[in-house]
Amino acid sequence: MRHDAVDITHAVVVLPDAAHLRRTIGPTAWVVLEALLQHAEPIGDDEYLAHQSIRRLASDLRLAKDTVARALGTLRNVGLISHAQCRAGAGTFDPGRYTISLPSGVLCTTTLTTPSPKRETQAHVATSSAQMSIAFEA
Repeated sequence: MRHDAVDITHAVVVLPDAAHLRRTIGPTAWVVLEALLQHAEPIGDDEYLAHQSIRRLASDLRLAKDTVARALGTLRNVGLISHAQCRAGAGTFDPGRYTISLPSGVLCTTTLTTPSPKRETQAHVATSSAQMSIAFEA
């Protein structure tokens, strides 16, 4: 069967060694990491940049802003993200800029090609050793 590819999606593949990292950071920080990756753009090999505010993340995830702030702190403490925040012209803060560094052997990226929207079939990715994939558009 032939598929006409029109969309390229980047996916973060969670490898089996991620179980230790997931236990270390906890489920809330893991979900916040997923949300950041959904809003991120690639800036290098295994590095992504997300422009997102804590309040927006909290709203998207339906969590309290303090819960999201603690989860982001956990992600910073283990070295998965770094944070920078700038002031806007009126003295208010712009949304935070989060640089996400994916650890090798735990998370990796791949490019998925999805079929044309005209077709109703789905693209399948063979990831026998992966536990989960987080896909987001470039």
